[in-house]
Amino acid sequence: MTAKAQDDLKPLAGNLTQEQTQSFLAAARQDKWYVAFLIAVETGARPNEYLALRWHDVDFDERSVRICRTLYWPPWGGFEFTKPKTQRSVRTKTISRQAIEALREHRRKQLEQRMQTRDYQDNDLIFATEIGTPLSWRNLGRRHLKPLLAAASIPEDGFSMYSLRHTHASLRIINGDNLRVVAEDMGTSVAMIDITYSHVPRALQTSAAERLAGMLYGT
Repeated sequence: MTAKAQDDLKPLAGNLTQEQTQSFLAAARQDKWYVAFLIAVETGARPNEYLALRWHDVDFDERSVRICRTLYWPPWGGFEFTKPKTQRSVRTKTISRQAIEALREHRRKQLEQRMQTRDYQDNDLIFATEIGTPLSWRNLGRRHLKPLLAAASIPEDGFSMYSLRHTHASLRIINGDNLRVVAEDMGTSVAMIDITYSHVPRALQTSAAERLAGMLYGT
């Protein structure tokens, strides 16, 4: 593959390459919210979706999580859980055995913490503060994501919590996954995937053309 084709395969600004993603998750293993970052990368869910996940949204036997609501922070204070704006945003995602085991361990630690906390607000949240309230995705990004990027020697310019969603999409497209399947799994439209990640299919076409040339002409 030419240097130009390799450059084309790089994800959008603020996204992670495959190698960077592996480095990021390795660094995140030492963080309290490792499982949140792992679920973000594996599912491609929006931050306000995976931070609204409840334990009864997890099927440990089927290795899946059900995304069916979002977390909303009203300007007047407090928090609310709302239905997704569109029906396509309601979906079930299969996750890896590694993610399931990480969730089991996270649940064990959470239950231990709850036993030591008075007045715990049981919202059945997978990702909750020490008193059971939802996590702020902005605080998660500032206090945990950015230090982890630094620990993994990854530039943080242009990177946000939403970049993990974009990383998920880019890696799947590079892997050759069907755009319609990717769109359905991410709760969005094929048109949006095609527009946002159009550079990835073009790069794959270039790579495929070069491989064919190598087969035909030995170049």
